[in-house]
Amino acid sequence: MSIIKKTTFVFIIFSILLILLLSFKTLLFVPENISVPTPINIKISTQTAKSRLAKALTFKTISNQDKTLFNAQSFVDMQQFIEQTFPLVFSSLEKEVVNKHSLLFKWQGKNTALNPILFLAHQDVVPVPEQNLSLWTHPPFAGDIDDKYIWGRGSLDDKASLMGIFESVTLLLKQGFKPERTIYLAFGHDEEIGGEQGAKKIAELLKSRGVELEFVLDEGGIIADGVFPGLEPSVAMVGITEKGYLSLELSVQVEGGHSSMPPKHTAVGILSQAIVDIEANPFPTDSKYAMPFFDTITRYMPFSKRFVFANTWLLEPLIVAQLAKNKLTNSMLRTTAAATMFNSGIKDNVLPTSATAVVNFRILPGETVETVKQYVKKVINNPNVKISGDGWTPASVSNIHSKSFALLEKTIHQANGNGKALIVSPYVVMAGTDSRYFDPLSNNVYRFLFNYTTPDDIKRLHNINERISIDNYIKVIRFYYQLMKNSDQLL
Repeated sequence: MSIIKKTTFVFIIFSILLILLLSFKTLLFVPENISVPTPINIKISTQTAKSRLAKALTFKTISNQDKTLFNAQSFVDMQQFIEQTFPLVFSSLEKEVVNKHSLLFKWQGKNTALNPILFLAHQDVVPVPEQNLSLWTHPPFAGDIDDKYIWGRGSLDDKASLMGIFESVTLLLKQGFKPERTIYLAFGHDEEIGGEQGAKKIAELLKSRGVELEFVLDEGGIIADGVFPGLEPSVAMVGITEKGYLSLELSVQVEGGHSSMPPKHTAVGILSQAIVDIEANPFPTDSKYAMPFFDTITRYMPFSKRFVFANTWLLEPLIVAQLAKNKLTNSMLRTTAAATMFNSGIKDNVLPTSATAVVNFRILPGETVETVKQYVKKVINNPNVKISGDGWTPASVSNIHSKSFALLEKTIHQANGNGKALIVSPYVVMAGTDSRYFDPLSNNVYRFLFNYTTPDDIKRLHNINERISIDNYIKVIRFYYQLMKNSDQLL
């Protein structure tokens, strides 16, 4: 047998063995055997609950980047409404006002030796641009309800959490429930602009008192329904960390003049090239934080997709390259950069003396604000482009093998009841939440709101026609109720 034939024969045998090995690993790559707990049965007045949430949506508790536009009275009015609506909470729990507008409640537990738990939500909402008002099916602050939805700014982000927590605590108090461990409720007032005056102050206050928390739960994760092609069950995406945030201002200063005698590159041209360079040189991928998510969900997919993810030991470079082509999955793999603002020029025939732009970065764990700045400086490689700005580094990565995560997973299944099949999976939250301020107080900081979210719903977040379904909101209440009750199992 010739050398060529021997080589071909060996290659064929090797290929067959490799295919058999890959196929065998795929056959073993199946969902974990999860015992779904018995669904909970709680009597909740749908009419009352939806009306209360709708009313909360009428208060214009808006956070603006321009702090002079802050309307303190809207927060005062909403808090008065909440106190009148849930008097049992205010009379049974210790209430504290933090930095004028944020609220902290303490529900004293029976066993002071146990670390407390903390539930977060925020009172504020993002603005509604004046030019978009006519595009809303229902006015954003009308608190309208139809047969299926509760409409309004804040219905998804984040007053469903806020009101759902108050509803659940009221239910438990009426039933005479007394928690084993202390439960804190924290409601910041400026999450949408960074949370530095709200949640950060609350976290600092608790830290000064030596409080250590068993777990923290904030918004951030959703139940993705039909978001991932080829996946039939919905996915409860529980955030175990979140990306950092950095906005860098790029600026150029040059000599001006008449547009009839331009230099080789104007201020606009120099700055535009800097932005092109940033977009042309994306940050390197790091699949370490995304792979646990894909490892979980792809077990429920058809054989062809399971084949790929069952064999990441061999195919990971191909997987990452494919995921990077989609803007959603790409953002799970790397620090992202988005040019969001550009300003230059005063007249069409005048050379601008300056140009400024803002590029927003969402920083993947493993990177820091400083490493991002250094990377951008290296990519631009132009001393004429000045770089300034600050932000915050990614949050700590919480343990998915903790008792707290297991309890959260169990409660999600209980709250889901006999609904659509559901997977619970850890993931990296792309946006920022108030939860990051509580990293020093707990090793278990999670981000999740029980909200079934379709691709259409995702478009509504911070956008036109924000809404939450009535059925979904009842499940939000059920989820918080059961998680508080289940917390007694963390002994």
